[in-house]
Amino acid sequence: MKAEADIHFPCKASINSSRTVGPYSPPEAGEPGWRFYASAVFNNHNPWWIVMPDITTYLQRISWLLRQGKPVVDVAVYLPTADAMANFALGRASVNQAMEGMLGAALVPAILDAGYNFDFIDDGAIAQLGITQKILIVPNVNRIPLATLQKIDAYAAKGGHVIFTKRMPSKAPGLKEEADAARFNPPPLREIQPTEESQLTAALHAALPSDFTCGPRSASSIARCPTPKSTFSPTRRTTSSRAKRRSA
Repeated sequence: MKAEADIHFPCKASINSSRTVGPYSPPEAGEPGWRFYASAVFNNHNPWWIVMPDITTYLQRISWLLRQGKPVVDVAVYLPTADAMANFALGRASVNQAMEGMLGAALVPAILDAGYNFDFIDDGAIAQLGITQKILIVPNVNRIPLATLQKIDAYAAKGGHVIFTKRMPSKAPGLKEEADAARFNPPPLREIQPTEESQLTAALHAALPSDFTCGPRSASSIARCPTPKSTFSPTRRTTSSRAKRRSA
């Protein structure tokens, strides 16, 4: 439970609050008690129950600490909403459900394992707020509104780093916008070549070098490291990290 929280806190949307859900189970239900399909067994039927005060105290302390600053997110991942809608079928008409398949299983781990944090961004967010992150990843997108592409073009012209994976967008979202495709591929984006997902880590590091890197420690240095006094001390990532926080 703590290991999962340590991943969520710095890496997944900068989560700074967590909740646990445990189903009620009356004494007459016996062991292992009633179970609820949508939650873990965070109650006194769980053998981990005796350490829950330590875990919840740790979660409370880290949550409070993370709320004192502002998240620093270097990477934005564009959500291929138009592609998802183009593939709607009977009984399969949900953008949210389509996104996992559209993005693929390798994209998010590649970003996190490279040591970067990220936000998802879509056409509406780009139209309203622009692109504020230092790197924009456009993952395997085929259809994209011309207005969004023009915003990305302006972002790249001002020095923003744009990484297209697998292919470049080539189609407008719908029949009414079909003619817009002829205006795709503006000059700044014309120079960009698609990046294979296997090369994404290298592309990220080339676009925005890490603040620092931590190499593997030798056996002698590990032997000199004192053993942590608490099992619930924060985990230190050994990969290069951009998932940092700026003081409020």
